[in-house]
Amino acid sequence: MIEKSGHNSTTKDPFRRGMIAGLLTGLLMGLADTYGYATTGYTTAELSILVSPVIVRLILGKEASLTELVVGSVAAYGMSFATIITSGMLITNAYTWFVYTYIFHGTDFPKWLYNSESCFLKIFCPYTTTYVYVGLLSLSGVVLAYIYRHVFVDKMNLPYPLSIISFMTSGFLSRIKTFREVFIIMMIGLVSQYLIFYTGTPSIDLSPSLNIFIKGSVFNISISFIMLSLAIILPVRASVSISLSSILTSLLILPLGAYLSFYSIGRDTSIDNIIFRSSWYLASVIFGSVMILGITYLYKMKDIIIILFKILRQSGERLLTIVMYIGFLSLFLATIPYVESIDIRYIIFSIIWVLILLPMLIILTTIAIGEAGIAAQSLYPFNTVYLYLTGFRGFAPYVFMDHYLGIPMPGSLSGASTNVIKLSRMSGINLVRLLMIFTISFILGLLITMFYGISLIKIFGFESSSFSLLRWLPYVNWSIMIYKGQLDLSTIGGGVVIGALYMIFILALGALTPIKISPIPFIIGISLTPDYGILFAIGSFIRWYISNFGVEAQERLVIYSIAFLVGCGLSIPTYILTSILSG
Repeated sequence: MIEKSGHNSTTKDPFRRGMIAGLLTGLLMGLADTYGYATTGYTTAELSILVSPVIVRLILGKEASLTELVVGSVAAYGMSFATIITSGMLITNAYTWFVYTYIFHGTDFPKWLYNSESCFLKIFCPYTTTYVYVGLLSLSGVVLAYIYRHVFVDKMNLPYPLSIISFMTSGFLSRIKTFREVFIIMMIGLVSQYLIFYTGTPSIDLSPSLNIFIKGSVFNISISFIMLSLAIILPVRASVSISLSSILTSLLILPLGAYLSFYSIGRDTSIDNIIFRSSWYLASVIFGSVMILGITYLYKMKDIIIILFKILRQSGERLLTIVMYIGFLSLFLATIPYVESIDIRYIIFSIIWVLILLPMLIILTTIAIGEAGIAAQSLYPFNTVYLYLTGFRGFAPYVFMDHYLGIPMPGSLSGASTNVIKLSRMSGINLVRLLMIFTISFILGLLITMFYGISLIKIFGFESSSFSLLRWLPYVNWSIMIYKGQLDLSTIGGGVVIGALYMIFILALGALTPIKISPIPFIIGISLTPDYGILFAIGSFIRWYISNFGVEAQERLVIYSIAFLVGCGLSIPTYILTSILSG
């Protein structure tokens, strides 16, 4: 059944060919994702499942079969996904060390997280074992996804749009004889994104003018070909929900918080300053929104929860559940050698985190990826607020236990795994085999992308215009205040109430009117600046307009948008190489 759609390969082992091509693709995409994550502040690894079929097809040529493309895509997906834990977080924490040491003049930054010793060509520096260790523990998310695969894919019938689009792309590429059109669009994407890198991102900040009339509001316009391509690729409803939320947050929720004095904007009314000053307030808004959404899902999923407990009665699933919770518990235990004092309160709230909060957050993130295709770190501030309110202080608790400020991301890996599960269902390829390919390539990626992160820091440093990390400065300052326990708790309560009312309104709007807004993509939009909200609005309109010309026209639009996205990704290693050569 697998090979009827465009199988024209004579190879006897499509798995080996696909795996080799996928790992080669992952090597390239891992570098692109590392650089992209560091300089934009947003992880692009979630998109690798979309772009990998195109590069795998380019490597294998016109004889590539559907099986080879799917296997190769999963292998590349696993390797590039490692960037969210190793190179991405390494660069973030290295920049935190730089700011903490040279701006805050701190002398106690933990050496087990980062120090300035030379690590070039040495993957295992003393501190890099932290990232590899936590990366391996994050694989507990893969176990959760496997245990509850029938719930996510069958009972909840989540679409997992990125998997569908990836499979559609693989099918299209396995059928076509010529790659010329796709290649031309790739080159257009490469040149377009390279020019953005070379000249700088065009951006207009209208926030200072807007604040004359609406205190605390932010609004800016910029160009991001990657975000626009993603907006076109995603389902229209998801893109519209993200767009609406982003714009409403910038023009309504932020001004409301400033008006009620939940945060102070100061004299500087630029978007960067307001986003930085409102970051804790926005985190509490997300906390309130996720809290209401979680309660709603628990109510809707009451029958499914019964099924979950029935699943755990099976001996095999029970064993996997024990393995999963050992992984969760190990994340907590990892903090103990680095915490100054452990009291009963710390232990109680950690056990609640291990048994209840972390699994709930992983499940919500997996549902988010199932609904919208992306989740990034949009739900994770919920975790940060919980830890801070319950008294966790210092680096270690957040580094090992927080999805947002810390290293582990079992929720993201669970969502990625369910994408693989969906691909297995559509292609007919053995699920366990595909998940093993994803897991093995992820583990390889932990080592390889760690080397990428160390290399980029060594080559560019922290103040190079070719490797600008300024987008991370508000995040870094905010995280340092959290580590040191210097945030004003008075801002949290109001933000939580606003977030809860915000989500209640959205849910009521969907229940009582024909206006249907996807709640999880809506939460994703809260964390995105309005320039991205505008791009999602444009992308959703283009997708909707082209859909009027039929399914084939819409399919080609998506394929070409993916090809353009691939070109944007390939521009990153091209730009890195030319930057190095030009000195």
